[in-house]
Amino acid sequence: MKLIRTSFKNKGILIFLISIFLIGFIFGFIYYFKLPLITKTGINENLLDIKSLLKDANLNYFFQHNIIFIMIFFLSFTVILFPFIIFYLFYEGVSLGFSFIIFFSSFKMSGLIYSLILFIITKLLYLLFIFYLIYNSFIITKTMILLILKKNRNINITFKKYLQRLIILIIIMLLYDVFIYFLGSKILSLFKFLLK
Repeated sequence: MKLIRTSFKNKGILIFLISIFLIGFIFGFIYYFKLPLITKTGINENLLDIKSLLKDANLNYFFQHNIIFIMIFFLSFTVILFPFIIFYLFYEGVSLGFSFIIFFSSFKMSGLIYSLILFIITKLLYLLFIFYLIYNSFIITKTMILLILKKNRNINITFKKYLQRLIILIIIMLLYDVFIYFLGSKILSLFKFLLK
């Protein structure tokens, strides 16, 4: 976590990224309320199956997390595709806001508590790393633009530094994904009494 803490030096970029995420989060709420009643009912009914699904399921995020991390890293160096990285952060906000509101709608306050537990176990570390990677992407893209404008070919140092950071995050995330795979559903099952 020291790596993350010492790298967030530009507060303006961090505030911008948090704002994008929060706008997405609010949009997730709004999107739910805009859905037709029949769709909301179907979503709420499907949530009732979560208790039985948790009993036998293993939460597998290995492929998803690694692909997203690698894509964010390499899209940073394209410059022109950087807006897609920002959109992904917005999408994560929408997903989180939407999941919170559907749990609250289905199970009221106990559902909200469960969704918070679900978020902490399966998503919190991942989102922290996403923020860190996108923050670095901002810096990479800015550096790339300067390199292009100044026609400076000295790009290897920047690439190597951020590649090392990516590898460290992937290793940590893989270890955590192993933990989630074997114990995630078991831990979440302990709190299934909230879903009633």
